[in-house]
Amino acid sequence: MKLKGTIERVDLGMGGWALVTDDGRRFALMGKGLSPGPAEVEGEVVTDAAGFGMTGAPAFKVSQVSPQS
Repeated sequence: MKLKGTIERVDLGMGGWALVTDDGRRFALMGKGLSPGPAEVEGEVVTDAAGFGMTGAPAFKVSQVSPQS
C-alpha cells in the first residue's frame, strides 16, 4: 500500500513519527530512516502492534520512503 502525505515528529510519550495523508488520515509510522516533510511511504497497516508514541492512530509499517517536493 502507498500513502502520500506529510511525516511529522510526535513528541508525546517516548516520541515517534506520524504520517498525515493528503486526505487527512493519520498513521503512526514504524520504520527507520524517517524524517519530517512531504513524502510517499510504502508498506502495510499493522493491526496487532502496540506503540509508545501515543498518536492514537493505526500503525503503518514502512518498507520504503520517497521524499516529495
